[in-house]
Amino acid sequence: MGKFGKGQHRLVILFSLALVCGGVAAAYSEASSYLSGGSAADDSFAAFTSGQPKSGLSVASARYVLDGCFDATTSLRGRLQPTPLRRAIAGLCLAQADAITDRMPSYSYAWYIGALAAAALDDPPSLADRLRHSQQTGPTEQWIAELRVALAEDHLADLPADVRDLNERDLALLVRSTRGIASIAQRYVGDPAFRERITRIVETMPPDQQQRFVSSVDFAARQSGSTR
Repeated sequence: MGKFGKGQHRLVILFSLALVCGGVAAAYSEASSYLSGGSAADDSFAAFTSGQPKSGLSVASARYVLDGCFDATTSLRGRLQPTPLRRAIAGLCLAQADAITDRMPSYSYAWYIGALAAAALDDPPSLADRLRHSQQTGPTEQWIAELRVALAEDHLADLPADVRDLNERDLALLVRSTRGIASIAQRYVGDPAFRERITRIVETMPPDQQQRFVSSVDFAARQSGSTR
């Protein structure tokens, strides 16, 4: 790789491409997001506590910052910080997510990160509004639906009826999916209050999907040492 390491080489390429496409200002914005908003939890936390993260103009740099927000908000290190620091990080994340959705209003993941930050700030109306936008803009994106369901289920009492209805749509999507059914089965085993609602949804599905869900719950129960 010559005198550059792999990470430095990547930044040089990004910087050069941004120069070609958008000038010096765009290049600086793109490169700074990669320098300050990496996806490793510790790097993300350090970047956010220093107030450095700023999304560039591309989807890739926006994703770096959003992933950094997720790590800084949900990692063990982040959750163990004093409340004022956690709220400061959540405020930075909310501002970044809102700036990204202003530019890319159909970016479901950015709406989700905004909802996650609003939840950390104990702001139910902002949580509901951003979660609704994520549900509406990414109705079939299973990995985002899995994140949304975890957030919605933890704050169900704070959500208006239409957002709860959209959460049930996410639940149905996950039950039908190979990726999501395991997380739903685990929640069924661990959260008695969740069981009646998900059972009502599963009962509307074809018999083969119902049986697949029952099998997933049985497996999750065995893994946890619980009984249904």
